[in-house]
Parts: sequence; C-alpha cells; structure tokens
Amino acid sequence: MKRFLIILFIFLFLLISHSAFAFQFEDFYWGQTKGEILDLLKENNKEDVNIQTNERISYSDEIYQQPCKITMIFTFENYELAAVFIEWETGTIGDEIQKELIDRYGQPVELESYMKEYRWQGGFPGERLILDYLGNAELSYYGGKYYQKYQKQLHAEGESEL
Repeated sequence: MKRFLIILFIFLFLLISHSAFAFQFEDFYWGQTKGEILDLLKENNKEDVNIQTNERISYSDEIYQQPCKITMIFTFENYELAAVFIEWETGTIGDEIQKELIDRYGQPVELESYMKEYRWQGGFPGERLILDYLGNAELSYYGGKYYQKYQKQLHAEGESEL
C-alpha cells in the first residue's frame, strides 16, 4: 500500500508539473476544434472574427491595454487548434510581456537579446512560445503535436510554412 501511494504521488507530481508548463492562450487549448473556438469567441462578444481559410481565423482584441490582432491556425483535418499568433503595432509593450513570461515560465531557453527575440520550450514535444519585439511585438504559441501535424499537412499540400 505504501509503495502504491508513493508511485501515485510521483505520477501526480509529474502530471501536474508537466501540465503546469503547457503553454496556453486564454481559455483555448491545443486540439480544440475550430467550431468550439468560434462558439467561445461568440460567447465572449468577439464580433469581428474573420474566417480567412478553413485553417485560419483572426480577430482584433486588446491585450496589455494595447490593440492587437490574434490569428489562430488549425490542422487541415478535424480543424484542431495548432498555433496562435498575437501581433501588436508597437514593440514598446515587449518588455512588459517578456517580464510576465519570465515570471510565469522562467528564463527563456534560447535568448537573442540583441534581436529582442526570446524563446521558451514547453512541457510537450514541439510546444514552444516565441516573443519577438524588435519592431512590432509578436507573441507566437505553437501547440506541440498539433502544430507538427499542421506542418506535415502543409508540406503534403505543397504549401509554404508560416
């Protein structure tokens, strides 16, 4: 019984610590379907949603008290959330975003301070977060296996990558 409890504790610790390091944008999660996301956006009164293609939607919002454009990328099959890109017109907000990301996820894995590009690796293979604010501020979330699936489908279609 004691051995079982120790194994259970270790399993729960690994599960919680692994999940805690998963990058997530707002209330959305990787693999969530486009239909579910459109419903959530409607519930949150996002009225300017632009369905660009079956695999891409965008809308305007305000994050960090600054207007921004949010683009969501979906897999070609099943339309599962694979990536989220946020763009602000100014890079001045970058220092504030960087500080919050360091507080939340720790120091970046790869740091190119002269380029103002910072990268964090997530808890799942292929999951990463990139902040770039040399010009405009851009924050990119990549959804691990879903983004890898999107890339494979993109290459199979003969299209260029983002």
